Amino acid sequence: MALTKATYSMIDGAVANIADFGASTTASGADNHAALVAAFSSGAKSVFVPEGTFNVTGATITIPDGTEFYGAGQYATTINFTPSSDADCFVLGWYITMRDMTVIDGYASAGNYGTIRLQSLTNSEIPTNVGGNNWRDPAIGGLSYKNVLRNLVVKGGHNYNIYGVNVAYTTIDNVRAVLSRNTSANLSIWGKGGVNMPSSTSVRIYGGEFTASLAGSGILMKNTSVCVLTGVICEGNYGYGIRMTDCSQIEISSAYIENNFALGAPKGDGDIASVNGNQIYIHGGFILGNNSENAVIATGSTHCTLAGTAHLILGGVEHTLSLDNGWLD
Repeated sequence: MALTKATYSMIDGAVANIADFGASTTASGADNHAALVAAFSSGAKSVFVPEGTFNVTGATITIPDGTEFYGAGQYATTINFTPSSDADCFVLGWYITMRDMTVIDGYASAGNYGTIRLQSLTNSEIPTNVGGNNWRDPAIGGLSYKNVLRNLVVKGGHNYNIYGVNVAYTTIDNVRAVLSRNTSANLSIWGKGGVNMPSSTSVRIYGGEFTASLAGSGILMKNTSVCVLTGVICEGNYGYGIRMTDCSQIEISSAYIENNFALGAPKGDGDIASVNGNQIYIHGGFILGNNSENAVIATGSTHCTLAGTAHLILGGVEHTLSLDNGWLD
């Protein structure tokens, strides 16, 4: 006997396959959008997208907290999502795993939003009074907690590909975020910062590519602390490879960062930049400055080290260590 939509709400732990809610590779974008919404609304804690390419058209889809959303493989399942307005495709709040698929943002023009947003203003654990500040206020940005992005391709965000607001204890593993189209970044992690305000912390980025942003940077972080970036590739971005502002305790290891701002006229940007940073540690890897510009720039940054970095090249000359305005051996 075939399972029905009602079955998912009656069997604890059942996986909701969007095909059983009417989605197909030949259905309209609106119908596939309705199928995704129905699957997420079914009460299932696991939602599966089978192999194939699914066109989706409509409003932002907010994935319920505690859900696993997964496909048949990073290159086997594709969702072509065209938002009906300048808005995000998917929003993830708390305890969500999204894995094993490609998501392409099909919004027609550059805008203010993008493909995946990590943010919640509604989870009951978000405090409403921290020194008089309500963290659920949109101006503060809420919290996004313990999400996992793994084995994803995220492409063509009409501003960013992935944007996290006040993110904590989140893992980004083997994610390829490419071709964001506006001035943000392929991956942007922001914290509100300030007294009695949330910030982003404990974000771990393992492997993956953050490349070919058409107008922004590969990775952009602000008011973020205690983060590890291991084995990332940031190449061919119009802006910086990695740009950090007001960040502390950031470790970048075994990274490959080369030829950023290669898609536009050089703007004097470096492959890695830290502004007002503290305890930024870069070791191992390959960092190649482009067009005689700086590979590493530190402005107002203290207690930072750059050590053991192979093939650090500035203006075509190989160096083993860069001492530049705050970088200490």
